[in-house]
Amino acid sequence: MGIKKNHRVLEVGTGSGYQTAILTELTKLVYSIEIREEFSNKVQTLFSEMDIKGVQFKIGDGGLGWKEEAPCDRIIVTAAPKKVPEELLRQLAPSGKMIIPLGGNFQNLFLFEKNSKNELTQKLLLPVVFVPMVQGQIYTG
Repeated sequence: MGIKKNHRVLEVGTGSGYQTAILTELTKLVYSIEIREEFSNKVQTLFSEMDIKGVQFKIGDGGLGWKEEAPCDRIIVTAAPKKVPEELLRQLAPSGKMIIPLGGNFQNLFLFEKNSKNELTQKLLLPVVFVPMVQGQIYTG
């Protein structure tokens, strides 16, 4: 996806924080959304203990993105919705890229790209299996 130090990266699905930690090495600031409050809280505690910086966390529905921090140069979605959340496409910056798994029990990984004129293209990358995206309800454990 060609992540650069000056890119604004939105990660949808903090999970264990492994990918989040890697992203902090690639760019200055990562915005990470997790719907499961207990996951986000554990990662925030761990990052604080390990002095990992450059991440802003949000507990919420990743399909809604993070309007306050949009637009983002890169969006990485780590759970599979059945269809593309339109709000994420709206929050993708011109010349931005989003990678997302789409489908039911088995999915395909897609790369969406916006050009400088805000025209959107999509490319099928490969078949994958991700956890389904949970939307609309915050999990508090």
